[in-house]
Amino acid sequence: MAEFPSVILAMGRSYMFECPRCYYRAIVAGGLDSSFHCWVQTIVCYDCKALHDVPVRVRVRIEEPHGTSAASQTRSSILMPRTEVPEVSNLLNRLFVTLAKEFRWVNYKLRCPKSDTHRIEPWREPGKCPRCNTQLERSLTPYRIWD
Repeated sequence: MAEFPSVILAMGRSYMFECPRCYYRAIVAGGLDSSFHCWVQTIVCYDCKALHDVPVRVRVRIEEPHGTSAASQTRSSILMPRTEVPEVSNLLNRLFVTLAKEFRWVNYKLRCPKSDTHRIEPWREPGKCPRCNTQLERSLTPYRIWD
């Protein structure tokens, strides 16, 4: 498992990467990036021929024992399943409930969001296009800033 830096930035950033040759576009972080609630890593999938951001570390609430109150069952349904790797779009669009007093970090292995059997590796800018192997160009300003 990769070592995570001790400094966490307040907001993560996603940039648009575009290939000048085949016009492939991807909106990804461009490497390892973090926010208060999650860490994402950009990967290249050789089977999809695409770049993806995948979660590597997600902050979740520590659950209360089931059946203690109706509110706890409602709050526990907000948590993501522990067995499945959440999609980054769901993480970035999710509202974090701050009623809980304790949180913990859940780590995930790198995998393609389309299939577990796809061949992947971490990708970091500057990098090559997954389709035509040309250097990708990054937008100057972030396409999306996420928490």
